[in-house]
Amino acid sequence: MIAPIEIVPGRIYRLGGSVKLNNNVSWVPAHVRGYQPQNCYLVVEGDRATLIDTGIAAHKHIITEQLLQVLPKGMPLTVFLTRSEYDCIGSLAEIQKHVQVERLLAGGSVNPFDAFDAVIELEGTWDNRIQLGRNPVGGASTLETSDQLETITPALRLLVTFWVYDKVSKTFFSSDLFGHTVTTNEDDAVIIDAGQADAITRTGVREHMESKFHWLPHSVPDGVPARDLRKLFAEREIENIAPSHGLVLRGNEVVQRHFDHVITLLDNPWGTAA
Repeated sequence: MIAPIEIVPGRIYRLGGSVKLNNNVSWVPAHVRGYQPQNCYLVVEGDRATLIDTGIAAHKHIITEQLLQVLPKGMPLTVFLTRSEYDCIGSLAEIQKHVQVERLLAGGSVNPFDAFDAVIELEGTWDNRIQLGRNPVGGASTLETSDQLETITPALRLLVTFWVYDKVSKTFFSSDLFGHTVTTNEDDAVIIDAGQADAITRTGVREHMESKFHWLPHSVPDGVPARDLRKLFAEREIENIAPSHGLVLRGNEVVQRHFDHVITLLDNPWGTAA
């Protein structure tokens, strides 16, 4: 059993497992080997809890067991989807078998679960949805179900995507951005802390981002994604970055280093890595 990992004591827990890389994950460069953590996160706020994404279907039993370990019994659970894609919704049906999901928060079309086998099971929860996506790019709003979780609509996306910021722990839940890290071994730590080995380079960041955001080199050179991300970091103190895949980045030093790599690429997505 893979244990849940406490990122911020008593408040934020990382749930999920890792996948072995062998040119089998579309958002990872084909030549990269090793393992990549696949993540979702439980945020506990007083008498309520929010699960940010639900992880991939291959980890549905792991994630459900982890959730049951850390979710206080009887506590209402809200599920927030940063994207309506399979790496975010894969474990939702399994979780619903064991935990009462009070609210499901998602954006996009009326039914973002098209082709999802368990859609009928979700109808009751979906009736309690909060429709997201009304904010303009760069806009933000506080969740109706939380006092401290803020949703942000990013420019760096093709499909509907949301970022989340926790005002208490200063954690940025970045969805598929900042997912440019991997581990050598399956049981390696899934958090990079200050002073720990960090082999990522700007070349590596570019390769990962061009695998995930393959349209970047062909995008209009208007600078909006870079300005959007700079604004987010300028207006909020960010001490942790929690991506949907890759390692958690913890501490100001680590966050700043990875931000510098990403913003350098976004400033010039059409050039070559430095």
